[in-house]
This record gives sequence, structure tokens and C-alpha cells, in this order.
Amino acid sequence: MSPRVYVLLDVTAGKSGHVARTLRRQPSVLLADEIEDSHQVIMALEAPSRQRLAKLTIQALSSVESMTDGIQLLPAKNGRIAMVPARFLHQHIANGIASEESLKANKQRAGG
Repeated sequence: MSPRVYVLLDVTAGKSGHVARTLRRQPSVLLADEIEDSHQVIMALEAPSRQRLAKLTIQALSSVESMTDGIQLLPAKNGRIAMVPARFLHQHIANGIASEESLKANKQRAGG
């Protein structure tokens, strides 16, 4: 299975439809859907390598103007999803999507 990441975005009220349509046009975006009764959009991306996935994730997020600070990165690993808090998003993307060890370390630093 190719590396895959799910991203949950908080967006400006009334903009989730526009954000989802914008994300669907980005390379490697498998889906981008509005969450019902919410100001959130979920998207999934897949790429042949972790480095390419990181670049495409940044590219997709950069295409959205109505995004707020609420972002959760959910990298899939061996059929499981591991949650990365928004404050660690850029660090994990820069590292080519989080490893399980770095997720545990960040959870401990965050007091979780």
C-alpha cells in the first residue's frame, strides 16, 4: 500500500464546499468531503513515497485560503491511523510524515 494521509481541516464558516472542490483538484488527493453540520473538510492523499506525500500535502494545504488553524494530520500506517496534533503538523510533514516513535514522543511532551 502506498503511503496515505488523512487531513481534517477547520475552515471558515460557509466555505467548506469551496474548500472541498479546491482540494479535489490537487494532485494525489483521493477525496475531499465536507463534514455534515460542521465547518470541517476531510481529505485523503496517497503518493508513491513518504517524501512525495509530504510535498503533495503541503501543496494541497497551500491551495486553501479559507483554512483556520485547526488541522489534524492522520497518517495511515499498516492499516491504522495515528493522530498528529495541529501544533506538530509542520514538523511531521517536514520529516516526511510521522513515524510511530515520533508520535509517541510528541504525545509525551504534550502531556498525553
